[in-house]
Amino acid sequence: MLLNLGFQGESILVLQDNLSRGNLGAVKVLQEIFPEPGRLQFIYADLGDAKAVNKIFSENAFDAVMHFAAVAYVGESTLDPLK
Repeated sequence: MLLNLGFQGESILVLQDNLSRGNLGAVKVLQEIFPEPGRLQFIYADLGDAKAVNKIFSENAFDAVMHFAAVAYVGESTLDPLK
């Protein structure tokens, strides 16, 4: 998807995830696709943690932000939709 969105050239990708449902292996795959030093930054943080999110935005100048976070399990997401 990143390649389809035009993630190329001098772009820097910053990934944020709390890995509650994620997989660090997927981050490692992206590191192999974009091996240039500094091209990919992974931040372990929860979007529900306002202090962590504020820190991320204060330390980075983003051109764009895409939010893909969601609970992948339908039962859990319907029982607790604000999680």
